[in-house]
Amino acid sequence: MNATQERWLPIPGYEGFYEVSDLGRVKSLTRTISTGPGTTGPRVWPERILRSEPAANGYLYVSLRRDGKKTQRTVHSFVMEAFVGPHPGPGFHVCHGNGVRSDNRLGNLRYDTEAANHADTIMHGTSLRGERQPAHRLTEDEVREIRRRYAAGGVLQKQLAAEYGVGKVTIHHVVHRTTWAWLD
Repeated sequence: MNATQERWLPIPGYEGFYEVSDLGRVKSLTRTISTGPGTTGPRVWPERILRSEPAANGYLYVSLRRDGKKTQRTVHSFVMEAFVGPHPGPGFHVCHGNGVRSDNRLGNLRYDTEAANHADTIMHGTSLRGERQPAHRLTEDEVREIRRRYAAGGVLQKQLAAEYGVGKVTIHHVVHRTTWAWLD
């Protein structure tokens, strides 16, 4: 077999219906479908590559149908289950080695811990922390200023909270480095 040839394996639980490739593509297999009473008879459904749909989170999803039920799941989960094996269990994620959530090639995927997956997002610059977090209330400069002023003394967390328009708990987390811990 040519090393660059795409390999296909059945999707566990959908054998005979769908396959996934080591390049992250999903296809439905040729099959005959009963069309029900009053129709011209069974219909042959040809093999075709399914269109994967990106979700807001950047992952690609496909919809599979079997026995009248529709299931929508991530492409990367199908690749890993078919080529590597079942999901190891709670606390494990499918990690994308290059940080691109739509790159579902087998060589780019691995099972790893939540902590390792988070470390990857930091390394790739895709982590939603600090100002990249949509719900952030403070900027990096404000966090540094709050820490500097609190360390210098003479200002209470309650005063800082009122001044920056956040809760006292937010200021407590900032000055004790529970949040924004990576920031100087």
